[in-house]
Amino acid sequence: MSESSSNVQTVRRAFERWNAGDHTPPLEDVDPQIEIHSAIASAFKGEPFRGYEGIREWLATLDESFERWDVEIHQIRERGEIVVMLGVLHARGRGSGLELDLPTASVVEFRGGRAIRLRVFQDVDEALAFAGLGRR
Repeated sequence: MSESSSNVQTVRRAFERWNAGDHTPPLEDVDPQIEIHSAIASAFKGEPFRGYEGIREWLATLDESFERWDVEIHQIRERGEIVVMLGVLHARGRGSGLELDLPTASVVEFRGGRAIRLRVFQDVDEALAFAGLGRR
């Protein structure tokens, strides 16, 4: 993996922005037809969030559901146009106050320097296998 590749830097920058409190979508790094696949998408919509409106809806759903939601990045791997972020999700439920610390992995597919698909996994090995990177 090249830590200096532009796709790796785009992923790192997006997580750093979110963790710093900037919850606006990084549209400059996202394809207008992006698809977001996550447990929240499945639970709330039954299908992926799509496009710029979808990314805004996904982020708003996270903000509505969680008082705090940030990711501690442990590792970033890359294969071609695919970047995989491995880490731990730290969250506090809005209203419930329930604290969560869960393993997480995000697989971001790029085309032409812009993210076209984001898949969020709770199982790190599943994410690595999906991305064609084997297992931990």
